[in-house]
Amino acid sequence: MNEFEIKDGVLLKYYGNDRYVVIPDGVKHISPWAFDREKNIISITVPDGVTHISRKAFEGMKDLQTVSLPKSLTVICSNAFKDCISIDRITIPDGVSVIEPSAFEGCRRLEKIRLPKSLCVLSRFTFRFCDSLKNVTIPENVTKIHTSAFISCGVESIDVNPQNRMFTSFEGVLFNKDMTVLLRCPVCKSEPSYTVPEGVTCISRNAFRECRFLKNVLLSESMAEIEEKAFMHCSLISICMRKVSTIGDSSFLCAEELERVTLSDSLTEIGDSAFKGCIKLRCIELPNSLKRIGSNAFDGCKGLEEIRVPDSVEQIGAYAFYYCENMKSVVLSSALIKIEDHLFALCCRLESVNIPKGVREIGFGAFYDCFALKDIILPDTLTYIDGSAFGGCRQLTGIVIPKGGSIETAAFKEHNNNGI
Repeated sequence: MNEFEIKDGVLLKYYGNDRYVVIPDGVKHISPWAFDREKNIISITVPDGVTHISRKAFEGMKDLQTVSLPKSLTVICSNAFKDCISIDRITIPDGVSVIEPSAFEGCRRLEKIRLPKSLCVLSRFTFRFCDSLKNVTIPENVTKIHTSAFISCGVESIDVNPQNRMFTSFEGVLFNKDMTVLLRCPVCKSEPSYTVPEGVTCISRNAFRECRFLKNVLLSESMAEIEEKAFMHCSLISICMRKVSTIGDSSFLCAEELERVTLSDSLTEIGDSAFKGCIKLRCIELPNSLKRIGSNAFDGCKGLEEIRVPDSVEQIGAYAFYYCENMKSVVLSSALIKIEDHLFALCCRLESVNIPKGVREIGFGAFYDCFALKDIILPDTLTYIDGSAFGGCRQLTGIVIPKGGSIETAAFKEHNNNGI
């Protein structure tokens, strides 16, 4: 039987047992899973004429060490070399313009990769789990780099060809050309402290995501915005935001070492899940400029003991302080109209709350399982209490319901009914 199944120039399957494989001339395209991942192939030579390495073409070939790619190649498709854990270096030929998502994900021994002058696009997760890759140089014609291209890898420094018109590098950190946007700090940059250069106005999505050694960051006076997931899963301990006006969704999600945050006095918005899972965050002072706190913003911040929401805040999203189990004291903004669903649910050490005048509605499960809650003052503006709002508040002994208010049947489900 022929070792190679080829149809109309497409290599469909390799059936041979050679460890050093030379694909025949005439092949123009390599189909997905053309090579059995269980075969102990060490080397593959791809012939001239092949333009695309299809998705998953070599995925999971754990013994593959070297691949010779042809000058005719233009695209390396998604997952093409994913989990080829024995490849330690690869040269991508001039002519390749696009590297699709996860093309080299999981190539854990990859130490060196030459990106060609022709390259235009680096897609998401390109080098994810490439633990041995320490340096990457962005060629001159790259115009698009996905912000997650370098997450979960061993890169210590990102360099950029000086002729590139879109990007530049400073101290191994990737910026847009005019250095107004910080795009990516290498995951394994060794210095524990970093000061963002003056002139930078935005921290891009995923910019410091999963940075393993970073402990302290000082943002520039020019900094205005932190985009979503910017410091997600980062080892950061402290950060000072001097002029930041917007903190994006999930910006510090699960930054579990974060203890100290200094917010700007010009901050107007804290996005959804911004500090969710920051379990060591003990205190945070919210500025009088703040207008909105997003849903789940401080969800699971188990170290928080108190919070004072300034009167400038007009909206606090659902679950914003959910499961802050050490929260004892809360002062709410007088501008609030509604206490959203599950806002303080599972804050099991919260003892008392003064609901400000102006609040009209207390949402579903707002104070659910606040075991220590004994006293709560409800304003005469309150018109509706939703189901399970005070469910499980077993110590609640004093509460006065405003006249004319509507209460769901289960609003106080499982509380002890004393003093009501």
